[in-house]
Amino acid sequence: MRSVPPLLACLLAASGCTRGGDSEEVCHEAAELCGAGDEFDEDDCRGEQKAYAECIVDRGDCDPATLVECADGSAGGGDGGPGGGGSIELDVTSLMGGVGLVQVAFTITNVDESEPIPVSPGFFQIEDEAANLHVASGGICAGGELLAAGGSEGCELQFTIGVAAPRALVYRDGQGRNAEASLGGICSAGPEADELSCSDGCSNDDDTFVDCDDYDCCDVVECPSSSQCGQQEECEAGPENTADACSDDCSNDGDDFIDCDDFDCCDVVACGPGTSCGDM
Repeated sequence: MRSVPPLLACLLAASGCTRGGDSEEVCHEAAELCGAGDEFDEDDCRGEQKAYAECIVDRGDCDPATLVECADGSAGGGDGGPGGGGSIELDVTSLMGGVGLVQVAFTITNVDESEPIPVSPGFFQIEDEAANLHVASGGICAGGELLAAGGSEGCELQFTIGVAAPRALVYRDGQGRNAEASLGGICSAGPEADELSCSDGCSNDDDTFVDCDDYDCCDVVECPSSSQCGQQEECEAGPENTADACSDDCSNDGDDFIDCDDFDCCDVVACGPGTSCGDM
């Protein structure tokens, strides 16, 4: 028996199901192709699960583990397809949020597809780190419903996802043309207020302090002792107005500024150049 890809495995729930019509037929075909017989729940044969089953059946094999992989290897998309042999590109410019509500700004370009490609929120999805796909829940693409060859269009879309972090932005139209852009390394703008924003290697709130070196994260994630948050756990809370408080490598008053980089210390201790007090 061939191994069943994870997304298709989501369909396999109960035995003894009978074919209920065209809506479920493709899921039966995909299950049979992958050596799972008719064991699946027809109620799950819709949305991304149905699209994945259709893609598996169209390819005639059970190798792809996700809908994105399946679509990338199908007849359309960047490798050519019904629209002509061209390609589509996605360029992500900003990402806000990490779990729950995610907002993405990007540009889609019809590089050289011979036919216009449809461009509206319904053709875009986010794939998360758990290989789940989430359709856009709102937003707009500014240029119109069709994008001719050589044209580009800016979009700002919202997605509602679960607890897994966003991995990629995916475009896929009804003819199998597709494109994908990684969301890795793109810093989301916003507060450092949750586990993702406090562990993504970014200063999301643009204050130059990153993750466990930003005091906003100290109560959000566990931090190593070498980080500012880790050191802060050993600090005595209180005002920065004594020689000891202004030379203990702590932000005693919890305002992100430490010792000679805290203006409260400028008249308390002698500060050298390269510090906020020393450079005054």
